[in-house]
Amino acid sequence: MSNGEGQHPPPSLRDLSVWRRFHVRLTLLYSSVVLIAVGTMTYAFYTSGVGIAMAGVRGRIGGTAVALARGIEAEQLAELKVEADRTKPVFAELEADFAAVVATEKDVLSVYVLVPTDTPGIFTFAIDYIAPGMHDPATARVGQSYDATANPTLLRGLDEPAVETEIASDAWGATLSGFAPVIDRGGRHVALVGVDGDAHAIRQTQRQIFRSAAELSLLAGIVLGLIGFVVGRSVREPLTRLMAATGAIAAGQLETRVGLKRRDEFGLLGQHFDVMASGLQERDRIRNAFGRYVSEDIAKRVLSGPDGARMGGEVREVTVLFSDIRSYSSISELLTPGETVELLNEYLSVMNAVIDDHGGVIIEFLGDAILAVFGAPNDLEGHPERALRCAMEMRGALAAFNTRVTAEGRAPWHKQGIGALAHRIGIHTGNVVAGNLGSRVRVKYAVIGDAVNVASRCEGLNTLLGTEILCTSSTRDRLPAELQAVLADQGTHDVKGRAQKVTVFSA
Repeated sequence: MSNGEGQHPPPSLRDLSVWRRFHVRLTLLYSSVVLIAVGTMTYAFYTSGVGIAMAGVRGRIGGTAVALARGIEAEQLAELKVEADRTKPVFAELEADFAAVVATEKDVLSVYVLVPTDTPGIFTFAIDYIAPGMHDPATARVGQSYDATANPTLLRGLDEPAVETEIASDAWGATLSGFAPVIDRGGRHVALVGVDGDAHAIRQTQRQIFRSAAELSLLAGIVLGLIGFVVGRSVREPLTRLMAATGAIAAGQLETRVGLKRRDEFGLLGQHFDVMASGLQERDRIRNAFGRYVSEDIAKRVLSGPDGARMGGEVREVTVLFSDIRSYSSISELLTPGETVELLNEYLSVMNAVIDDHGGVIIEFLGDAILAVFGAPNDLEGHPERALRCAMEMRGALAAFNTRVTAEGRAPWHKQGIGALAHRIGIHTGNVVAGNLGSRVRVKYAVIGDAVNVASRCEGLNTLLGTEILCTSSTRDRLPAELQAVLADQGTHDVKGRAQKVTVFSA
């Protein structure tokens, strides 16, 4: 006889002997379990409250540091080397910017810019602005040295935005500091912006939350102790576990099991619950696996009812977007198969996120190419505009992707004279048949029609015209005026496999 989970149905209530039933053993009490639950909830309440307060201050300080760093022209910092440079206009401009931030951000106590020297870990001040009214406001001189070797968070701030995780207490009071790099036009990290935030609010919140948690714990302990005395320990333990497991299941933690090793009504309830949870987990595993092969909208449509996977389709007006990486074959020759797959997966993930953000549905990946549709399987208002804006954002996302892989030394094609990765995008609006296509044993969601072919040919025309994004007049005529104004007429062209010429516009 197997003991595997779910292989045998759990016993029914009538299979229990009378002496094993719950009401026979109602006198067993579980007050200790209740008190542990109260303590756990109190601790969770305290840590969650403190964590939220800390995250809020860290987010504001880090965001302020990043915003200031992006607003600084790195080349100007070269003018600030010694204290006498405080008279230069660039110093006054930076000081005014910092003063405005300190005046509007209640958490900010001081803002400064540090420039690295040839000695690792040693910086010099370019500017140091301290909020008026601070105790003993002694600002650093321009060119004054600062040793940061004992501050790993500050050192990391030269490479990427970083915020301290612990509050530091010194003569200035309780502070929390954030840092962000200043990057010049060449992509070099030439300095960092530091922002010291007032952590007094966090300390005050910690005290308030601790007081509230203590009061709540005391009150809950008294109330639940009385309830535990009346109801009995035999009720509290299984109910607590069942409620916790139910909440976890509702939150999507389908691996949760009650695991009640009892031979009464609660034991039966726990067994039935675990069988149910196992079934839900298996269904969720199937649904998640299915969802990785098709878009979320298509998965929902197929799983929505018995007709979701029915063969056939419907005529829809959609906007089709077709993209492809330029010189992909040449680039892939410079990479190992593993590197090619890794690079391609990263690229497709970035593009997938952009398309999702604009309401598009990816029909399929064709190697390095992407076929996406706007307006199917569900209606999508303004799908031509969404598709064009998506294409423009894809171009920006690819530029950021290029910057990252180049900085990480994963762009060997530069040595072969191939510039940054670029893609060609074709967009066309028209009618398609959208639906399930295939056989009785295998089905896929597809869009079929001339609109798909035209979008693909438009993508190819980019090579001829030296452009990156082309849309047809069918798409352009459905765009708002401000978008039409940014498009450039690229003329009318023959396209392969189509007798009618296509007028295209570049973005």
